[in-house]
Amino acid sequence: RAFCLKLIDDQSPDSEWLESLGSFISQCPPSRWKDKDEEIFEKRIPELVGQFNRVLATCFNKDGSLPDSAIRLAITPRSGEESDYILKLTPSKKKQSEELIKIIRSALGSDSETSIFALSQLLLDLLKKSK
Repeated sequence: RAFCLKLIDDQSPDSEWLESLGSFISQCPPSRWKDKDEEIFEKRIPELVGQFNRVLATCFNKDGSLPDSAIRLAITPRSGEESDYILKLTPSKKKQSEELIKIIRSALGSDSETSIFALSQLLLDLLKKSK
């Protein structure tokens, strides 16, 4: 959230905005950066941009409206082939999903690791079919 607020600040002069953004990312104003601060910035900015883009993907429907419920799902199996999907549910589909969650939860065993693995495999299969 703080990163987004820094990005949308269009009131500050450019030099102040850059100092503020740089300070947020590397914990030190760019005017006082040393080599390690620049390295921190160069490492941290792609992470923040990636996180921002992943969250942004869940924020808007194609028509620009806000979805009632949204989630980004990404699974990477050992093969390295990542599957990701953005789910945006209407209220009626969200209600249907809540009923399905109850059914699935009652079918899962007590071993969380086994349950998570089984659900992950199921999700991978569903993601492959949805493409």
